[in-house]
Amino acid sequence: MRFSGPAFLAVAVATAIGLRLPPAASLDTLFWWIAYGPLAPERAMPLAALGAAFGLIGWRARVAALAAFGLGIAGGFYGEITWLALLGHLPAAAGHDFYAGPGSCIAAGAALISGRRLRPVATPLASLVIGTLWALWIRLLDPTLHDLKISVAGVLVAVALIVAIASTVAAFRGNWMFVAAPICGSWLLAIGLLYGGSYLATKPPSLNLPPPAPARDSSMLDGLFPEENGRLDRKPGRSDPFGGDGAKPF
Repeated sequence: MRFSGPAFLAVAVATAIGLRLPPAASLDTLFWWIAYGPLAPERAMPLAALGAAFGLIGWRARVAALAAFGLGIAGGFYGEITWLALLGHLPAAAGHDFYAGPGSCIAAGAALISGRRLRPVATPLASLVIGTLWALWIRLLDPTLHDLKISVAGVLVAVALIVAIASTVAAFRGNWMFVAAPICGSWLLAIGLLYGGSYLATKPPSLNLPPPAPARDSSMLDGLFPEENGRLDRKPGRSDPFGGDGAKPF
């Protein structure tokens, strides 16, 4: 039982490597999305850190954190429009996945640096935040426009990664892990703050249009077509329908 977690983690890592080895064009849509979506390093890193926090808390807090993660997933799916509307007020939100990456890193880092006493409370709260952002990530990265298989695969990959890391950390938990956890958490917190700050400081591209050309003076064209100018200046009247210079009014 002790080595079930590391074995599960080894299988998960081997599967992730196996999915990324073949060319992307040769993969099925679902497997391609798993390999280059949830298993991308910038998306898997907060989940791995959350799994480490799971492994450093008791089983009751672990169950509560897993339930909070599921609640966040459900809230992210069903409240997608509301969350995107709220996060859309941030600068350049649409171009940076609505800050799902920095938010997840900050939440996971806060759970790791919280300490032994606060970690059983901080981990469920971080799970709620990361679950919500993970659901938004699934929606934003879905190439099939809300195919159920993509959503289910994204949730299963996240849960599998969290459980694999948590069971491995719990199997080899020692005092040194309680020292390493705040260090790793501070790194994640710094990464989230740096990336989030750089996104906030990004200015939207401005379109610099040339000034409008000055209006031309119509008097400059009078000398080019004198006959036409005289004809246009003539007062309208009832004339021969065939017109011409010899037309006389009735």
